[in-house]
Amino acid sequence: MSKASWVYRLTPGQAWDEFADMSVELFMSLSYREGYTGITDACTSYSAEIPGLYGRPFPQSLLDHIAGLLEQHIEEYIGELGGIDHLEIYTEEELDVLWDELVADLFSELDKFRTAPR
Repeated sequence: MSKASWVYRLTPGQAWDEFADMSVELFMSLSYREGYTGITDACTSYSAEIPGLYGRPFPQSLLDHIAGLLEQHIEEYIGELGGIDHLEIYTEEELDVLWDELVADLFSELDKFRTAPR
């Protein structure tokens, strides 16, 4: 059994929690910002980044499987909302504010290490 076999046992929701771990709205907003207008392309592009996030190579077949699970999760979520028209997409300004908050939080956490007693 390969090390990656656990991925094939994940549900779409579990795969989302493992690999995306953000709201569907934020994921799609960031994808739109990067120029991806389709869910399939957004998921394929995102899954290509997973080896860098994990710091190790992944076979393309596994990345394709993950992209499919992410896409399925998004489609199910949109279906629960009542259609894609009900998906609330962040504006550029809202994404900028979220980014600024994330960076500020990161610097705050790093500052704790810098000022912590040794």
